[in-house]
Order: sequence, then structure tokens, then C-alpha cells
Amino acid sequence: ECVYSAKFVDETRAKRLTRVVCDLVSEHHAEEIKRDVFLVDRAKTDNTQTYEIVSKINAAMSYRRNKRFHAPEKIRFKYLKYTIQNGIKQVERRHGDWYIVSPYKLLISEGFYYLMGYDERMKKIVNYRIDRMREVELLGIERGGNDEFKAIDMQSYLNEHFSMYHGEKEHVTIRAANRFLDTFVDRFGKINAIYSIADKDYFSVKTSVAVSDQFFAWLCGFGNGVKIDEPRTVKMKFQEYLDKIRKLYC
Repeated sequence: ECVYSAKFVDETRAKRLTRVVCDLVSEHHAEEIKRDVFLVDRAKTDNTQTYEIVSKINAAMSYRRNKRFHAPEKIRFKYLKYTIQNGIKQVERRHGDWYIVSPYKLLISEGFYYLMGYDERMKKIVNYRIDRMREVELLGIERGGNDEFKAIDMQSYLNEHFSMYHGEKEHVTIRAANRFLDTFVDRFGKINAIYSIADKDYFSVKTSVAVSDQFFAWLCGFGNGVKIDEPRTVKMKFQEYLDKIRKLYC
């Protein structure tokens, strides 16, 4: 189930790995595995080079590979996005220009594999979907961005960047119905958020988030059971986000 639900594993390899697992159990259990796994429709990557890309990134992050300076090195790659021109297909971002990145971490979030690295053009730490990367090359140049990476608290970073989208970091106070408490704890954790009782039906949470349309969309999923209390600037941005949606139906 874990293998087949991982979106960064392409369909062919997922089935192959599942067959390997099935060979290790009885015929009865193997049939159960196949039935439980293959009846569920899932979105899978069509990038069959994922493993080769991960291998190259790991090599770039190794301290033993480069004999000249014995340090991790920069990589470059083409990065893809979908377009609907002449049918849905992937095209290169930045008009085909290379992305030059200093790799630091490989992360898994919501079934996708990501590279966390220092982007030389943007001068900051950015996340990239592994299955959208192509033509990955090691540059043999010592990586940069060490100070930027060391300044990051990893747990806070992961909690703040929903689904690996970026936005301005803000400290927010959110009021939510008690029935959503489990979901909020799953999202923000208990260490980097402060929870308190608002009244008998609602709780309040103070935490730091990356304010973006994706964050607002996540809040919308709770309907009128959730409300941003502070700060006013974030409340106004949320109102603008809702107004844009409302205008589509006027």
C-alpha cells in the first residue's frame, strides 16, 4: 500500500515492487494485497527517471564524491510545468533555462518527492518536485547557501510550507471549531503552535505559516468553522482571495 500510494513511484515500478512483496507471502495474502492495492485509482508520476534523479542528487550531496574539494556540489536541471496548449503536456519553465541549485535535503510530502535546495537565481531555499525535473547534471562546483540552510528550523519549515508552496511567513491566530482540533494538530504539531480554549465550541491556535493562496484554500475546506483572527493584514488578504472567487460566479 505504501509503495503503490507513493506518487513519485511510476506505475510500472509500483506494480513490479508489489509483485516482489507478493512473492514473499502466501498465495492467499498475495491475492489480498493485489485486490486491495489495484482497486484504488491513484495519480502516479509518468517520470520513469525518478530513481536516477534521486541517485544523482544523493551523489551531489555526498562529501566523498568530489576529490577536488571534498564537499557537496551544485546541480543543474530543467524544470517542467503543465500547459494546455495543443493538449495537456509538460513544457520547460523559464523558457528552457537551467535551474542551478545547491541540494540539501530530499523530502517526501503528500506522496511526492521534493528536493530542498538553495536556488542561485532566487537567492533562497526553494523546494522542487523530483518528478518535474529533467536532465539533472552535477556541476563539480561547491554548493552555496550554507548560511541560509543553517538558519532554517526543519520542523517549523515543514509545518509552514503547505504542500511545498511558498509565501510570506506570518504569525497568525486562527479560531476553529473543536471538531477540527485533530486536523490542526496534525498540520501544525504541538511544539510550534500555541493552543487555547476560545469558548465551549471553539479553540484558538497561534502559529507561523507561509501565507499563500494554497493556505487560504486549505482554510476554505473548513467552511464557516474556521476564522482568521489576527493579524488584520492576513485577514484582508483572505478577503481579497474570497472576493476573487466570488466574482467568478457573479
